[in-house]
Amino acid sequence: MFLTGPLTAILRSGSDITLTPDETTLRARRFTLNGSSAALGRLGPTCGAR
Repeated sequence: MFLTGPLTAILRSGSDITLTPDETTLRARRFTLNGSSAALGRLGPTCGAR
């Protein structure tokens, strides 16, 4: 199983991502994506094995 799509491309980029909710009482959160490409490489085969 190979994961594709715009979100996967962002996650594979290995930079940072900031999530900003529409709800104004919640603050924006920034997440590092270091190692995300390797994790996605393991996730696809694991999900496909089930």
